[in-house]
Amino acid sequence: MLITIQYLEESPELLTLSPQRAAEKLKRAFTALPITHLLIGWQLPAPLLEVCRKESERAGVKFFRWHPLFTGDGTFKPRPELQVVGLSGQKVPGFRNMPEFTFVCPNNPHVSEEILQHIDHLTASGVYHGIFLDRIRWPSPAAHPIRHLGCFCEYCQQTARDQDIDLVDLQKQLLSLSNSPQGKIQLVQTLLSENRPQNEVQDSAVITQLIKFRENSITRFTEQISMLLRNSSLEIGLDCFSPGLTRMVGQNMTALSAHADWIKMMCYAHTMGPAGLPFELLGLLDFLINDAGQTQEQAADLISTALDIPLPASKEALRSRGLSSEALSNEIRKGVQNASIPTLAGMELVEIPGVAMLKDDQILRDHQAAKSAGADGLSISWDLLHIPEYRLNLIAPIWIENH
Repeated sequence: MLITIQYLEESPELLTLSPQRAAEKLKRAFTALPITHLLIGWQLPAPLLEVCRKESERAGVKFFRWHPLFTGDGTFKPRPELQVVGLSGQKVPGFRNMPEFTFVCPNNPHVSEEILQHIDHLTASGVYHGIFLDRIRWPSPAAHPIRHLGCFCEYCQQTARDQDIDLVDLQKQLLSLSNSPQGKIQLVQTLLSENRPQNEVQDSAVITQLIKFRENSITRFTEQISMLLRNSSLEIGLDCFSPGLTRMVGQNMTALSAHADWIKMMCYAHTMGPAGLPFELLGLLDFLINDAGQTQEQAADLISTALDIPLPASKEALRSRGLSSEALSNEIRKGVQNASIPTLAGMELVEIPGVAMLKDDQILRDHQAAKSAGADGLSISWDLLHIPEYRLNLIAPIWIENH
């Protein structure tokens, strides 16, 4: 069984974190759980990186670079000319305009050249056993599926032409479709599920064509990186959205399985931030209510049906309590079915006010559900620095049993 843990995401706190304290926290985590992979953050001060590498080596834990791919990582910067272009022709903004959530277009040759050179430099360092690729996707369109759905830049147009796809015409059809409430509803339904009523197949086919193009773009780039890493005998892990939402960000877990060793599924059932299920679903709910004229009940039923998961009775309940263990089980089962490589349940254990605030009984229910749903392992998320240490001991009996 694989158990991974993420540690030391880039933040101002790293400037005051002593190497000794960082190593001690890591050592206690390795004692609490049979961790197999440490996913270490980017832009770390050299002393912190080295002490974590040594502690991992001492514990026999694989040392991975945690690498945000299509967003800023301090070295690679999401310059405006590289950013994803939305359906309306404007750049898709990052969450709160943060560089680490501002996405660039994988079909832009300047992007591919810079990123591949950057990855090549990392592999040449000889520091890592592998790379964990985070943000290897398109920006989520959930906040506004019209404005944030991309990409329609000149490079995507050319890439699409090479695949006999007229992206400009697709853009026009999608803009026309999105003029009506029913078109907006169809857009959300098709982003979440390929199952459509017979009378909606024609319009949905336009959306599906764009979805497939977006998936192919992400898979093709992943293959390029995979070849580079495998030539250096490095292992590859992928960070994917919760399986019900991968379709809307261009991640086809079946296709991606050919180019990685394992996949972490971001099944964050209680996170109010990017990639968190409550955060993404509330964005879609608000769009359906405010832009498509749906009632809250209608919007929730649409999403629940499309994803085949139960939703809380109200938006406020979703925001404050997140999703049930049953919904989490359904999501994990989808991932296990969709991927042909080990799939890890990415579970938040952090305590961050306003983003992730968990309760012990809920943590236990969720981890028991994840284990029962057939996950091949656990990816503890998302930064050990913000995880109360007792929580590692709390979940240990669930994951150590029959390990």
